[in-house]
Amino acid sequence: MGHEEYRVGDWHIVTSELSLSREADGQSQQETLPRKVFEVLLLLVQSHGQTVSREALIEAIWDGNTAVGNRGITNAIYQLRKLLADGDQEVIKTIAKTGYQLLLPVTMLNKDVVPDKPKRIQLGADLRQWGLVAGLTVLAVLAWYLPSPQPEALRYGKPSPITYLEGVEENPALSPDGRYLAFMWERHNEPARIFIQDLHQPEAPLRQVSFSRHAEASPAWSPDGRRLAFVRENDSGQCDVWIKPLDTLEESRVGTCVLNRFHKVLDWSPSGRYLAMIDKVPQQDHSAVFLYDLESHERRQLSQPQSGQQDNQLAWAHTEDRLAFIRYQGGYQAELFTVDLTGRERQLTQDRASIHGLTWSRDDSALVFNSMRDGDHSLWQLTLTTGHIQPMVRDMTPFNIEALAQPGHYAYVRHASLEYLQLWQGERHNNIESAGRDLFAALSPDGSQMAFLSNRSGQFEIWLAQSDGRSARPLTNKEGLPDLPAWSLDGQQLVAAVTVKGKATRLVLFDLAREQRQVLLQDEHLYRNPQWSADGQSLVMASNRSGSWQIWRLELDSGQLTPLTEQGGVFARQDGEGRLYYTRLNEPGLWLKGANEPKRKLIEGLAVDDWGNWLLTDEGLIYLRRGSEQDELVRWWPEGEEVLQLFERGSVKIHRSLSQDNQGQLLLTRLGRREANIMAIAPLEPTAL
Repeated sequence: MGHEEYRVGDWHIVTSELSLSREADGQSQQETLPRKVFEVLLLLVQSHGQTVSREALIEAIWDGNTAVGNRGITNAIYQLRKLLADGDQEVIKTIAKTGYQLLLPVTMLNKDVVPDKPKRIQLGADLRQWGLVAGLTVLAVLAWYLPSPQPEALRYGKPSPITYLEGVEENPALSPDGRYLAFMWERHNEPARIFIQDLHQPEAPLRQVSFSRHAEASPAWSPDGRRLAFVRENDSGQCDVWIKPLDTLEESRVGTCVLNRFHKVLDWSPSGRYLAMIDKVPQQDHSAVFLYDLESHERRQLSQPQSGQQDNQLAWAHTEDRLAFIRYQGGYQAELFTVDLTGRERQLTQDRASIHGLTWSRDDSALVFNSMRDGDHSLWQLTLTTGHIQPMVRDMTPFNIEALAQPGHYAYVRHASLEYLQLWQGERHNNIESAGRDLFAALSPDGSQMAFLSNRSGQFEIWLAQSDGRSARPLTNKEGLPDLPAWSLDGQQLVAAVTVKGKATRLVLFDLAREQRQVLLQDEHLYRNPQWSADGQSLVMASNRSGSWQIWRLELDSGQLTPLTEQGGVFARQDGEGRLYYTRLNEPGLWLKGANEPKRKLIEGLAVDDWGNWLLTDEGLIYLRRGSEQDELVRWWPEGEEVLQLFERGSVKIHRSLSQDNQGQLLLTRLGRREANIMAIAPLEPTAL
């Protein structure tokens, strides 16, 4: 990105910062765009008065990847029109079957700087041809003088779709003969169900093999290809493992499980004897890998996470009963492990970075996994004999991965969804959209401001804005991965847990009035979800200080830490009488613990993934109750419940998507129609010299 600056309409654009700013209604507005969206804008600006074709945009910005580029262009143009629009004025014109043209006036502010982007469009093909010739010449010379070169980097072609259905296709599982792909399909406003696609006849109709009113996921084939195991989760988050013969479809229940959304938590061993599943450790708050013996019908715990750790996502090798799985420590730090049938574990990575999805190569010589080990989502290959890790494919939204029949070929899931904030004032609501992903907003007590997580600047940071979304600005800047902050009672301070890669979390206090910050706590332990007490003198939060995740209180004056729970806690709030309301890891429901009272379960209908989707108000508890047809916002008090609002099923995001101010305004993180498709990737043939 260059250093040009432009005036576009009434916006000031600084290319080096990916930012736009203007004065509107007497106030300053500043926006930071995702890089791809900004590059589309920049090409339109530098081609002002001319039409920029979709092909040119795809070639310049998405390196010729048509499948990704077409979707990216549509999203970018939509975001730019929303941002730049002024009343009914058309700002970007669509030229039918050609491309796009920017209609706003453009002035270059620093004319001594030469723009370099248009050259990428006009000369890209020629430069690549000359670059290829030069590159081949250099490689030929190196090959002559260096008879023993290092192995080539992994090179993969453009992804191609295996499924392209409406909704979410996830958890791909290849049949033992390599012909069929079982997967979970979640159509709009319907529960997820299991389908099978014939890869040899991709135009053939899908075969539906599950029909429950509850969500079903994580299919796993028996080695003879005659049965499927899968998990079923009811509305409250109770997860069970089932087996179904494909000839009769008569199902039988095997046991319980823990399901995090879209995670692969079940697999069938190549010997056919074992099912591996993720489940909660009895009498504990963490999850581990369990084995179910299909011959003896006995179940035992295989992996041994320490308290405070979570084992999740797993995959059997193809030729032997050896298992790979992911172990999480806190919200973002994960490592890759293998374990044999004796329970002997081997740690393979030391990244302390998020991992989502894993599979074995077809010959079991390597593991392929999706990780943020370099800051962005990518697929990586880890060679087991050497421990060498190589990048394979960079895609901003990959998830589960499955090895296909041909060596080096893989299927992975690419996600796309529109997320936005929605402010409710009585019966009226207003959508707050931006060019980035804005998530998990918290209203200030007086309702004038909101704090939220956003990737507008390229990675997730804490942002502040007015409650209508105006005057947004980042509060953090590449300091680590932040949790959603909590407002002090007077609205002058924020507190948040920030995870620094390779280190423990720090608890940070942001003084907004003085524009200062203070690290309240940083040690070898992890902290999550801080909330202010009712008197504002302390914080309640989750921590693994005792070896397992519990709720702790931090006195702000003295720094004293006191445990408040003993049997697990992940998110808590405290009322004016000192009573603690809290949720627990991997368990549906909400608990109450009084000062001199035993804990008791108040609410059954809060799902596992909605551990933070509840509010403590003067009129009672407000929580989100998931249903098979729609979701309900419910007010609970000791005498009963009432439904406050109905939402489309699955349209409110999981985790912490509810916030309310002192006047009753409600702020939610909403989901538009979620899309996820299963893509195939194949290695490129080595270049002949």
